[in-house]
Amino acid sequence: MVLRFPISPRRTVSGVPKKQIPGIFCLEGEWSPKLTDPSTVRPILELLATQRLIKFIQKDVGTIEELRYFLNKWLQKQYADYSVGYLAFHGEPGALWLRRGHRVDLETLAEIINGRGAGRILYFGSCSTLDLEEKNASDLQDFLRETKLKAVCGYSADVNWLESAAFEVLLVEALTYYRRVDAMDNYLRHNYPNLCDRLEFRMVWLKGSR
Repeated sequence: MVLRFPISPRRTVSGVPKKQIPGIFCLEGEWSPKLTDPSTVRPILELLATQRLIKFIQKDVGTIEELRYFLNKWLQKQYADYSVGYLAFHGEPGALWLRRGHRVDLETLAEIINGRGAGRILYFGSCSTLDLEEKNASDLQDFLRETKLKAVCGYSADVNWLESAAFEVLLVEALTYYRRVDAMDNYLRHNYPNLCDRLEFRMVWLKGSR
């Protein structure tokens, strides 16, 4: 069986209405304490935006207050078109690091979202955030129930920057094309099995996960 490549009419017709282009809401942390470090995920988003595959909002976040502020903005009705939240930070099992000394766990994220995530997907672009032991795997199902998010996805391992950047181009395309979460997951695993395995990519939805 050959799975369909995610290309829709909106991507092949000139003059596509802006409202038909899916949105990404990206919050990005500090990758290095050195201000001269140019690391950012923005070029990935710009690449997809220049092809009219997405539109995006990207904001830098360094504190829990800033994270709370921008997540609350994302959850407002006026940003409903930006249905994929992209959290680009350093990470560890069950948590994100906004910058050195500023750690945010899943429980805090659930408290911020507070049941307002219906119809949205949250992508953890961070190392190992979804690396939860089997006995704690139910925490992600609890997280989904508390937030009402459609799904979460991310990595169960520390990932190489270049490999994860390449995969994220493919991932964002799938996240903004398919409506069914299992279809997104099946597409990625069928077409890019090596990357999914190497990065220990994981997608979780209510009563389902890979």
